[in-house]
Amino acid sequence: MTNVDVDDAVLAEAMRLMGTSTKKDTVNGALADHVKRLKRLEALERLSARAARGEFDPTERIHRARKAGGEDLLLCSVAVHHGDPVLHVDSDFATAARVITELREQDIREP
Repeated sequence: MTNVDVDDAVLAEAMRLMGTSTKKDTVNGALADHVKRLKRLEALERLSARAARGEFDPTERIHRARKAGGEDLLLCSVAVHHGDPVLHVDSDFATAARVITELREQDIREP
């Protein structure tokens, strides 16, 4: 058994907020919540470091290409299969071409 001197007002408020009925459950619950919070922060730091290294860039490009829509991606697939460029007035095809490296596209609005 461990004895700890705890601020009674803070403990009472924690018990109310957490819905606990004993000091033991309140302290154990608060410690568990704090550990989970710190672990989430550590995970966020690891993900942030990976993002800074550019590890998620390919995923972002794929996500942007998927936003192009099924019809656009089907047209891209047919063009690649036949070796033809896609002539368009839609920036989604330029986005798709950054992911589908075999895709040749030309925005006909550009000279």
